[in-house]
This record gives sequence, structure tokens and C-alpha cells, in this order.
Amino acid sequence: MAFKDKQASGFVVGEINGGKIHGQLPYKGGFLVRVSSVTTSTTVFQVESLRNLTRALGAEDLDTFFDRGWVIEGIQCGTASNDGIVATVSGLVSATGQITTSAMAGTYVVGDILALIPESDAYGAQRLVTASTTTIDTTARDIFSVNGGFVKIKELWGRVTTEIEDQATTVFMQFDPDQAGGATYAISGTGGDIVDMLVGTIIRYTGDFSANLAVGVDGGESSEGTVVYTNSLFFDGDITIDFGATSTGAITWYLVYESLGGRVTAS
Repeated sequence: MAFKDKQASGFVVGEINGGKIHGQLPYKGGFLVRVSSVTTSTTVFQVESLRNLTRALGAEDLDTFFDRGWVIEGIQCGTASNDGIVATVSGLVSATGQITTSAMAGTYVVGDILALIPESDAYGAQRLVTASTTTIDTTARDIFSVNGGFVKIKELWGRVTTEIEDQATTVFMQFDPDQAGGATYAISGTGGDIVDMLVGTIIRYTGDFSANLAVGVDGGESSEGTVVYTNSLFFDGDITIDFGATSTGAITWYLVYESLGGRVTAS
């Protein structure tokens, strides 16, 4: 892949042409890193375009520079679950621009592209994750997993993609914490009525653990909003979707979150 540099806010931002990534990285002061080798005990990341990186830093030692709160974030990896904040890099960057760590051994393959970005840009950034429910029955199913620390859920909603069967059907959500001894509990009321809902109906989590999921206009492709809708905090665990009956139909779920150290992936 051909690599081309751009200048942004005094630091180098990467662009890969002809590969999987096009355009500027979505973070100021970020650098592309590429997995250059993997063993059973270590993963080595190579900071791309070291010549320009060194030029941007002047005489400052690379390791000293990156001790100031930088993290590695997966942005284009072979496995989607490997995207997101994956490691801090304090004390790991060598003079040749390599980052060697045992923390992620076996997680990545040679050629995976990640970003080396300031921690201040990683935490607080909002991200969108999607998941699908193609089976509607009374079995609880994980749709999103929270791992690595706290996240703040800004929005969580679903869109009916296959019409729900015309019989009594309700929808609700639960959270199953990873903490040993933690029990699954409801994060919504159990009475969200979706009987016979058409494609395009929006179903929205309110952030109130006792309130039913808000079901929008039948087939309306819209949902009313509020000034602050959710802002619910979650630590490691799984968000599950549950239904009160077995019915035909399908729903795609969307979750927008702000990282406070953790990340969210589709289950």
C-alpha cells in the first residue's frame, strides 16, 4: 500500500491510498501503526512514516513524547472486535518507531492497521456500533458487549427491518455484568409493545431502567428526542434483548457510546 503524509495541527496524520483506509484519520495528531510481526508472546507495531514523525517531533525522543498519554486504537483490523481502544503505549515506543507489547499477543495479524492517538482524543470520542436481532422469542440474547472499563451510552435504538408478527409481542432489555456473582437485571420495563410493527418503526432505550422502551410511530422512520436522552454508565458485561413471545420479524440495533476507558462491540 502506498503511504502519503498530511500535516494537521503540527503533527503528521496518515493516509493510505489503494488500501482499506482512505482519507485522514479521524483524530488530530494521530499516526498510523501497522502490525509488523506477531509471536505467541508479543505483538510488534511499526509507526508508519517514521521519517516525518521524527521531523514533526524535532530533537525530542520518541519514547519521551509518547509517554504523555497516548493509546493504540484498532481502526481497520481483520476482526471487528479488535477495533477500539486496546492499549496504552507509555514507555513502549522505541527510537526506530516500533511498539512491542505482550498485552495483545495473538490478538492481531500482520498487516492490521491501528491508530496511535492522544488519550484525550480516545476517551470522550463517540462511536457507533450495530447489531441485528433476527430471532424473536423468549430467549435472552446478547446484542452488545462492554469490556475494558466504563462507557457512557449516549443513544441506543432499534429499527424494525422485517415486520413483526401480528400477535402480542413485547420487547425489553437487560444487562448481564461480568463481575463474579453479579446477576442479570432489567435496564428497561418489560411492556414495550411491538405487535405488528412495520418496517421502519424505531424502538428507543430511554436510560430509565424502569421505563418501557419507547416505540415510535408505526413504520414512521423517526423518534422523538429530548435534551439528554440516556447517558447511562456501564462497566464490563453484556446488553441483552428479550421478547415476551415467539414471533416473526427482525430488528437492527444501533448504539452510540462515549468511551471512559472501555469499548462496546456487537456480540
